[in-house]
Amino acid sequence: MDGIQKIPYFGPTLAPVNGTPLPDEVRASWAAARSAAADGDDDAELAAYQRAVAVVDELTARPELVGVCREAAWVAFRENRYDEAIAALKLALRVSPRSEPAVRALIYGDKMRMRYRTGQVQLAKEALASARLLVTEGDVLTEAVVRLSEAWLLVQMDEDEVGADLAALALPVLRGREGCEPELADALIILAVGAVMVGDDAEQGVAYAREAVELAAAIGDDDRLADAYNDVAYALGDAGLEDESFAWLEEGVARLKGSRRFVPTFLRLSYARQLTHRGDFREAADVLASTDPVLGPDGPGLPLSGTTISHVFRRLINVELALAERRIDDAQQLIDGVDAGQLAADDQWLPFMERLRKRIEAERTSEWSRLLTRREKEVLEVMADGATNKQVAERLFISVKTVSIHVSHVFDKLGVSNRTEAVAVARRLGLI
Repeated sequence: MDGIQKIPYFGPTLAPVNGTPLPDEVRASWAAARSAAADGDDDAELAAYQRAVAVVDELTARPELVGVCREAAWVAFRENRYDEAIAALKLALRVSPRSEPAVRALIYGDKMRMRYRTGQVQLAKEALASARLLVTEGDVLTEAVVRLSEAWLLVQMDEDEVGADLAALALPVLRGREGCEPELADALIILAVGAVMVGDDAEQGVAYAREAVELAAAIGDDDRLADAYNDVAYALGDAGLEDESFAWLEEGVARLKGSRRFVPTFLRLSYARQLTHRGDFREAADVLASTDPVLGPDGPGLPLSGTTISHVFRRLINVELALAERRIDDAQQLIDGVDAGQLAADDQWLPFMERLRKRIEAERTSEWSRLLTRREKEVLEVMADGATNKQVAERLFISVKTVSIHVSHVFDKLGVSNRTEAVAVARRLGLI
């Protein structure tokens, strides 16, 4: 393992340099970290990386150590140890040579992602601006790395089309370049989501995702593998392709069976939720029972750890199960046990919980029929035939954007989050 490009990293990475062999102390700590990761021992993995970083901190500029620092940063970040993560990235910048701007751009890209994921949007933009300053005329690799970072940020801000355009520009530079496999996988995932959401081309989106999946599997990156399945499944679901979305999730869960990393764990939870929407309650319960929580500390103002997310997701899925079985009191008791103050640290959970509360209240009052407008019921009826948003628009002689607005209103009023669930709830309540 004589060059850092030989190390299968966790988190974004690129190693276009051929460094000298890793120091023995770093090599031993890195090996211990990978062994702990395989065993699912997060604490031991983090401790091993901390030992490696301590050794690196005593060394002068050594480009082959950049990858160790970056991987240590992402392991610390996954454990919600944000100060340690940023410190490891600063160390990565210190040991990275200025003659390798692409590597330095990747470190700034890591910082951008971490800042954004902790709600520090302005600091994320500043990190991206620092990366842009590294681009010089004719340096296509650094330019591709910066474009990919910008594409990622745009997608997070719901600018899927522009993000996909930038990823498409980076793709030919990254494809086939040794050491760029993780970044190539990221570009393919962004393009996959863009093809489905923007280009209305599910077939091309799945083709991009398939390439990302095989690439992530080849470099042993379970998290990127799960990202490919999870992100594309959600994009397919949002596009109204529920069966394709479910099949993609199902394949991902089967392929990542046994992985204890957080992202694969979250993928299994997403799959369990889809099963409840399809009425496969027993199988959903089995998936929930077999999903191990991922440990990590929480704190005021911090993103939720794996443990909390797993716990909350399980509880909310069980609320859905109880509602589907008309166990209204059980559903109420389950949702009352969720700490809304804790969820305030992660915006995606509060709307989900509020939708479930609306469903519980509507079940108690039996006033569903008055919630929907005539046009919303028409859209729902066409959706029940399996039509996509585009097909609904054609049948009702309205625009796709108008259909999307009506669908969003239907979801909100019925307290659901996808088309399959909306149709199932509507049929059970006699609305269609």
